Amino acid sequence: AGGDNGYVKITTKTMPLSMAQKEYGDGLQLSGTETLAEILIEDNGSGIDEEHLEKLFSPFYSSKDNGIGLGLSIAWKIIKAHGGDVNAESHLGKGTKFSIVLPAKTG
Repeated sequence: AGGDNGYVKITTKTMPLSMAQKEYGDGLQLSGTETLAEILIEDNGSGIDEEHLEKLFSPFYSSKDNGIGLGLSIAWKIIKAHGGDVNAESHLGKGTKFSIVLPAKTG
């Protein structure tokens, strides 16, 4: 996160599937649940440019010289295996936000 005034903010909430579809679009298909858990992770760092953002979850892709590019691709596979979805949005100079949505077990 950006310098001395940088932050990383993590928030969680649960919501009904209908609300999540309004927020994330009708393409959001989560297996066998009416309630979802959302985890948002955001910072005010330098952001990720569009070229890197498109490849972010690809195996072995890294924008770092010493990275092997497996962390986010493994996280994506785990989230998908649990019936969830993950997205990233970023703006250069303003920061990045990851949203993870998973089926919530209720009762």
